[in-house]
Amino acid sequence: MESGHVDATIVDKVDSGEIQLEEMNRVGVDKDSSSEIAKRLIDFLLVYDFEIVHSEGLIIIKIILDKFNVLIIPMGEKRILTGSDSRRILENLSDYINEEKKNVVIYYTPGGRLLTSAYLFLGHLIEKHKIGILFVNGGPEEILEVLESLREKGEFVPREDDYVKIM
Repeated sequence: MESGHVDATIVDKVDSGEIQLEEMNRVGVDKDSSSEIAKRLIDFLLVYDFEIVHSEGLIIIKIILDKFNVLIIPMGEKRILTGSDSRRILENLSDYINEEKKNVVIYYTPGGRLLTSAYLFLGHLIEKHKIGILFVNGGPEEILEVLESLREKGEFVPREDDYVKIM
């Protein structure tokens, strides 16, 4: 290894497309299920000013708060988020990132799971793009909890008992 040279990590190699991750069942966005999830979630979001947009097969619920631009991505019921999916979804959001506000992306899948690869990629994407990213696998009330905390406190800090079991 040359002085000052750092080898690319596995995350870098997958991010650049040099390595492809194996696909599994129930990964990514399920279009039918995500539509149903979005409809149910909208009933909870009526107190917020929101817009629904469609991009590359994604439903994006865009909520503007005083300091935050929140993008909620309903993935469907019990979906698995992988590293490659987390990157692909975020790439489709570039037109909806607001440079004047703090951006928060919420991957939303009730009963879903976050794989280790996604956990690593989300950390990488947070650093690379300087945005907040959350994975929510509970009910719509958890989305409301995040939004209320952002609106009232200007931040969201998960409770200690809120954690993601990494597979």
